[in-house]
Order: sequence, then structure tokens, then C-alpha cells
Amino acid sequence: MDSFFSRLKRSRLTRRDWIRGSGIAGMAGVAGMAGFDPGKVAFASNANQNQIASHESGNMGAVGTVDHNRNGFDPLEILYDFDYGEITSRPGEPTVREFEIVATDKEIEITPGVFFPGWTYNNRIPGPTIRCVEGDLIRVTFTNASDHPHTIHFHGMHPAAMDGVPGAGDGLIFNGQQTVYEFTAKPFGCHFYHCHSFPLK
Repeated sequence: MDSFFSRLKRSRLTRRDWIRGSGIAGMAGVAGMAGFDPGKVAFASNANQNQIASHESGNMGAVGTVDHNRNGFDPLEILYDFDYGEITSRPGEPTVREFEIVATDKEIEITPGVFFPGWTYNNRIPGPTIRCVEGDLIRVTFTNASDHPHTIHFHGMHPAAMDGVPGAGDGLIFNGQQTVYEFTAKPFGCHFYHCHSFPLK
């Protein structure tokens, strides 16, 4: 008895044709089942990027806009609002970039009318984007103004004492305490940083 795949091979129908055909049929089926009407879909405009599609489209998501002024930051501005630090440069020595980061507790509106108790760096989520050049000496003065113990764990390469995890270096930084993280920026790339205390570990 021939298998389905051997019959498919003899029919000269390629795998690409099969996938393309089933994908188009699937989209048509979903559109038909949902009563899709392209004329009723509302897309967000540049003037109001947080406006959600209208009720008529069948969208069951939140409707309205997030109050970025109340949050204290605009998530679109974070895409290009970089922090280059306070720069010190001396001949023959690596460039030093100094940053200040403060952990705070803050209620954030995450979708229209929905609020979440967040842990922030410099009163925003995500924290500031630190920009530097590979080989720069990075010095981050970290203050915990939150009710919860915090750290800053930097991805990339750095000494273990600067890893920002409980039990290494200064470990957890408690309310009102301060520490300094210092390391050479390497390797080149985009490296995340985040709190490494429980339950975020």
C-alpha cells in the first residue's frame, strides 16, 4: 500500500506548493468562520498609536489609550532615548562612563485602565539604555529606593563580584542602600540587565 507521501511525490506537487495551498485555504477558512469583513477593521494611526481596533471588528481587547504622562515615560521614546553617561576621558586611559540607576516601586498602566505594581529602574520600564563603546569602563552607582531588595545583573563579561546576584559581591541591596558596579564594556553587542533577586531570578 502506497503511503500518502509517496502518492504526493508522484503527483509532482511540491512541498512548497502543498504548504502554500494549505496556508491559503486555512486563512480563507478562518476568515469565513470569523465573518471577517476587511471594511470593518480599524488600524491604529500615527496620531493615536494606542487606539485599539473598534468594537465592530470583533476585537475583545482593551479599548482606549494608556496615559504615558501618568506613567512618567513614553514607551516609543525609550526606543531612541539613550543614556551615554557622564564621560571622563584621559589620554592613554579607557573612557569612563558613569551612570546613576535607582530602583523604585511604581504603579504602571500596562494597557488602558489596567494597572500593575512594577519595579522600575529610574522610574521607567525598561530602565535606561546604556550606550557605550567596547572597552569603556562602566561605573554604575545603584541606589535601592524600593521596599524590596534589588540588584542589577548585567549580561556580558565582568568580574564575579560585579555580577549583581545574591551571594556575589555586595549581593542584595536593601532599601536605602547603595553600591557601585564597575566593569569593562565587553564584548561588543546588545546586553540586557535586570534585577536578579527573588522572585525575578
